[in-house]
Amino acid sequence: MNPAERRLALAVGLVQAVVAAEFVVIAPLGPWLVEALALPPSLMGLANGVYMAAAFVAGLALAAPLGRIGRRLALGGALVGLAAATVLGGLAEDGTTLILSRVLAGLCGGPAAALSLAALSNGIAAERRGRALALALGGISVATVIGVPLLLELAEAGGWRLAFLACAGLALAATGLILPALPRPVPTDPPPPLRALLARPGLRLAILLQAIALFQMFLVLPILVVWFADDLGLPRDRIGLLYLIAGLAGFAAMQLAGRLVDRWGGGRVAAAASVGLTLALGLMIADGGEPVASLFLLTPAMSAANAVRMIGLNALFLRLPRPGEQAAVMAVLSAAQHAAAGLGGFACTALITTGADGRLARMPLALGLAALAGLALPPLLPRLERRLER
Repeated sequence: MNPAERRLALAVGLVQAVVAAEFVVIAPLGPWLVEALALPPSLMGLANGVYMAAAFVAGLALAAPLGRIGRRLALGGALVGLAAATVLGGLAEDGTTLILSRVLAGLCGGPAAALSLAALSNGIAAERRGRALALALGGISVATVIGVPLLLELAEAGGWRLAFLACAGLALAATGLILPALPRPVPTDPPPPLRALLARPGLRLAILLQAIALFQMFLVLPILVVWFADDLGLPRDRIGLLYLIAGLAGFAAMQLAGRLVDRWGGGRVAAAASVGLTLALGLMIADGGEPVASLFLLTPAMSAANAVRMIGLNALFLRLPRPGEQAAVMAVLSAAQHAAAGLGGFACTALITTGADGRLARMPLALGLAALAGLALPPLLPRLERRLER
């Protein structure tokens, strides 16, 4: 990558880090929220589900307008709205207010992520997008490696509300740094209507792939840390360490995946990673999460496999838009991503129940279903690659 492309990739990575920190922090703060707001543990799946549902609505509603609104204005508004929603979450006194804050956060976070990836698609040549994606989406791992442990330390020292307010401050501070780094858009024809975009077989197949990948992860992700802490005995003061190790594994895997994608193509890389993720989920079922030390091996393995698959899939997706369609196509894929993750969150809430002994029931079943879902991706990936080559 040349210096301008590298600056763009880093700017997109900053957006991804801000959005990820705001979203990801809900899961590790689960034990605090359950206790402070007197919530049933299974409600954490709903908190993630409503965020995803709101981001889905925003993605579809804004798919066409995002191609016409100035990128700086739209991204700045989305990030400021995200900060306001996070403040509301930090002031929550009950589950209703917390859920409302997650709805508002989803309406802003989804468009912010889509707009940043649209800038990447528009500004970096296809043969270098693997490495660019590794830098940009590496922001998600940085948020996990640095942001989440720091926010958890704040929660330990000053309460969970302080972690929310700090996350909101990060979004506001980052806004002023991100916007100047975005390239000026090149005038193009307006994007086609949403119906015309959805009529394309390649985009429909990409939506399916995105949906499978996100449903698989969010069928178990919202409740995983609560399961680790409450049922498997993971001490709360080690949750931050677990996220640190998992985030480092994901970031390192992304950097390797970026080079592999530029050399071998996104389809092969994503297929191999899907098999690896299924294997990690299967081992977690077989092991049962005991002893706790095994969580520090299997969780980073899951993080690494998911990170590699993310790079491979997005490398394929960035080849879909025609000139002037980047924001619209990314918004549609963002909507699919959040809809599937939201369905996963709702399914998690419906499937995982709290037993009479206070432990979470049906976790092995949820892990098994998630593992099987990942096996649907490898046969579909070559079909998308063939469509992109036409």
